[in-house]
Amino acid sequence: MSVEVTVLSTILKYGLSKLHEYVRAKRKTVKAGDITVDDNDVIIALELGRPIRDDIEVQLGPIDFSVSYLGRIDSSNFNKIAAECYQAIRSANVKYGGKRRLVVVISGPHGIIFPLGQMVGMQHFNIVIATFQDGQYIVHPPIDRGMMG
Repeated sequence: MSVEVTVLSTILKYGLSKLHEYVRAKRKTVKAGDITVDDNDVIIALELGRPIRDDIEVQLGPIDFSVSYLGRIDSSNFNKIAAECYQAIRSANVKYGGKRRLVVVISGPHGIIFPLGQMVGMQHFNIVIATFQDGQYIVHPPIDRGMMG
């Protein structure tokens, strides 16, 4: 029985490594009008509360920057974590000189996401948000000032 488990484990590890190889070689196209994720995009994962890293890598591609706080997050830490998330987004923008689009995938409490949006909104980043909907990540078109009326 031990040999069977070892063989099965080896086959499973090989299959997963090939899947990750494929994803890293070619990012998967996701739906949302004409918006797709490609090799020039910078993927930023903000997993705040529950893990999302594996799903992102399978559906969108390798993660370039991330902030991770898994489990329950005390509300007294919300602003500190929002600032850390902002710094990850800013670092990505600085690293690529603002020339690459930032695809931000967030899972977390509104008490972190809203202040983060306020921080990011004061900047001029080339940024889009991806959300999980109907079993897949959807990349949403960026907003512009014209939408604010």
